[in-house]
Amino acid sequence: MPIDDADVSVPAYITCSADLDDAELLTAVEELTLGNDRFRHYDHVRLAWILLRAADLEAAADRMARALRRFAEHHGSGSRYHDTITRAFMHLVAAHRAAAPAADFPTFARLNAELFDPRLLGAYYSEALLKSPGARASWVPPDRRPLP
Repeated sequence: MPIDDADVSVPAYITCSADLDDAELLTAVEELTLGNDRFRHYDHVRLAWILLRAADLEAAADRMARALRRFAEHHGSGSRYHDTITRAFMHLVAAHRAAAPAADFPTFARLNAELFDPRLLGAYYSEALLKSPGARASWVPPDRRPLP
């Protein structure tokens, strides 16, 4: 069932895949049929939520990393893929899912608005660490405080 824009608590411009149901979004990302301009942060968090419904954190994070790396490379921006950010958000989405379970993503998004705050990772990572080539290439644990 596609996301009803009336149910989404974030501005419509933040999500570009609202016309896709969960299975369609997952397929479109993994089969590289979704345009890069249709995949924003909200959609990344939604994809994490979808993957975490079907697998444990480690398996879901690995699948997310593979999918996002391929997606970025397909769209000519492979150098933009950031492994630490991807995996850190998987940890955060998993923790928020456990603390505030929701039957659908719009409800989850409303209950967990902090996942859409661009400053969120700053509570766990210094800017220098996140900007490091090592953090971009592979998982680096936080240097400020542990992820939940």
